[in-house]
Amino acid sequence: VSAAELRLLICMNESHGATILKVAKQYPALKLGYHLRALSADLLEISLDITKGFDWNTGVHGSSEAFWMWVEDREGVEIIQ
Repeated sequence: VSAAELRLLICMNESHGATILKVAKQYPALKLGYHLRALSADLLEISLDITKGFDWNTGVHGSSEAFWMWVEDREGVEIIQ
């Protein structure tokens, strides 16, 4: 979405659209990639590639941003530790 398109959606001028777009791009989100490898019948190696999917702003996010990552079993019943 461009600033001009956003301006039309919110019925404001283009500079307001640009500001809203800039702030929206700072909303914390992650890009995830993974690789799975069976080590045995009961053991699975999971490798995660995690990168930020947002524009970092120290004034907003400070020096770090916390995220929780967990793995559930196939039924989604138990969190695997």
